[in-house]
Amino acid sequence: MYPTVLMMLSLDDHGGPVVEAFLSLAGRLGVQRVVVFGVRARDPLPAVLAAQHPAVGPQPPASLEKLVDAIRAALPDVSVDVRVEAGNPVVLIDRAQEELSPDLVVLGRPSDKAEAMAWGAAGRNMVRHSRSCVLLIPEGWHPPVHGAVVGIDFSSEASQALAVAARLFDQVTGVFQYNPALSGHPGMTEAEFAEDLEHNARTYFTRDLAPVAGATPVSLELVAESKAWRALVDHAGTSRVLVIGSRGLSPLAAMLLGSTAEHVAQSAQCPVFIVRKKGDVMGVIDGLVHR
Repeated sequence: MYPTVLMMLSLDDHGGPVVEAFLSLAGRLGVQRVVVFGVRARDPLPAVLAAQHPAVGPQPPASLEKLVDAIRAALPDVSVDVRVEAGNPVVLIDRAQEELSPDLVVLGRPSDKAEAMAWGAAGRNMVRHSRSCVLLIPEGWHPPVHGAVVGIDFSSEASQALAVAARLFDQVTGVFQYNPALSGHPGMTEAEFAEDLEHNARTYFTRDLAPVAGATPVSLELVAESKAWRALVDHAGTSRVLVIGSRGLSPLAAMLLGSTAEHVAQSAQCPVFIVRKKGDVMGVIDGLVHR
């Protein structure tokens, strides 16, 4: 499914949980090649500042080399390469994606909510407009995984996410969020509307989406919540993988629009798998239409 994986690791001691989580899922992903990519941010300004950040040599630091050795030991049939570069993380990561054309990008995220909201530009860049699928792992999360939660909005992206989740996990729950404050119909009580909505949602789910899961049993839960990302994060908890379908945003659209995927990425305390059709990027006009 995902033969080429680009794994972003920090050049410190915080990459262990990311590697541990990735290895717990790697057997399901069909991985053939892993490129571990480490970036040391460098101030492009004066040489005085540059002297504080010495150039990174060809050899990775010992902490990163140890993690690479762990990946090689756990995945003996997989090609594992390591690259370390210094410069602007966003620029270097974009360049690496263009060069390698990965099927999946793996990266970590601070588990502390305050730090997650101030998440680095490189991480937000990957979530917003990566041209491939993204597996995001919050620091401090540990396996095992107990199934998946999939965001359901009856779009083609949701159908693709459900199909991926069904191939990767034995237990899959779809979550359909609706905002009760914005829902209603003249002549219907709130209870009648909720009943009608549930009936229609389950009908469409059973008829149009569930078949993509094949033999994997899937279920649907309806959640009355004003924010889709909050409904998904709450239902996934810490023991399941949260799978959402998303079209990547162009840099301009990302600046203007943001996305549910980004809110989920900032808040989830479990791994987040963002499913994208490789190379699919949405511009500003499409983004407005699909909001």
